[in-house]
Amino acid sequence: MYIRDRRQAAPLDAAAIQQRLPPDTALIEYMVAPGQAVAFVVSRNDLTVIPLAASLYEDLGPAFERNRHRLQQMAPDHEGILHTPWLLPLLQERLIAPLSSRLADKLRLVIVPYGRLHYIPFHALLHQSSEERTPEIIHAPSATVLLAYCCAKPPARGRGGAVFSVGDDLRYVEREAAAVAARLAGPWFQNLAATVAAAIGESADYPILHFACHAHFDPEDPLASGLTLADGRLTAVSYTHLTLPTSDLVWLSVVAVSLKKKYKKTKKRRRTEYTRYKTKRP
Repeated sequence: MYIRDRRQAAPLDAAAIQQRLPPDTALIEYMVAPGQAVAFVVSRNDLTVIPLAASLYEDLGPAFERNRHRLQQMAPDHEGILHTPWLLPLLQERLIAPLSSRLADKLRLVIVPYGRLHYIPFHALLHQSSEERTPEIIHAPSATVLLAYCCAKPPARGRGGAVFSVGDDLRYVEREAAAVAARLAGPWFQNLAATVAAAIGESADYPILHFACHAHFDPEDPLASGLTLADGRLTAVSYTHLTLPTSDLVWLSVVAVSLKKKYKKTKKRRRTEYTRYKTKRP
């Protein structure tokens, strides 16, 4: 089944998911709520529900900057110094280590996050483990979207690619888009020309689409996330409603729009939150 309209797509059951997963792939779907957290690990021959720390929902709070969807110390400080991301080994211990016995022989992991977990760099968490081989990581909003749409889409037509760039306030966006358009030898839709209609119209003709613009992300409904183009927002849902996407690669060079006001912490508060997160253990 090829999903054109999310409203007409029946969710895949466990048996159908297992049947469609390659033997070397595991699907990990998280659920994190106050007082309860579990991970569903699905492979071709197995389905396991693994309990995580019951305090995980509360423990994740101090890991993020207050009123910001961003992990602590993951960006340079005011002096431009990038500090060691101390959170990564702690997050790896909570989110990946409990599943390790089910993932040992897998070459590819499909991660379906939940809530704030959408903002966690799972690629980096896996590099915190002692394993020499790091599996390929795929993020998906759901197993149905990945297996019933992404893995079953028609082949792309044409050659080269199309480029869309919007944002006079974004430094170097014009230079980036010009360089990519020259490399792809395709059309470049710049500023007012980078409309939703243009993106929809060109998506069926090129195997590669490159977007350089602002974006918005909704962790509660990932398919409502999208790109800010010249005449409005292009969400994942509207994209699949309006066209039959066939591109092999859609590259998003975007800046996420901040939905929360900035909050300035004191050193004392930051130290207190670090201690709380560091000492809480399941």
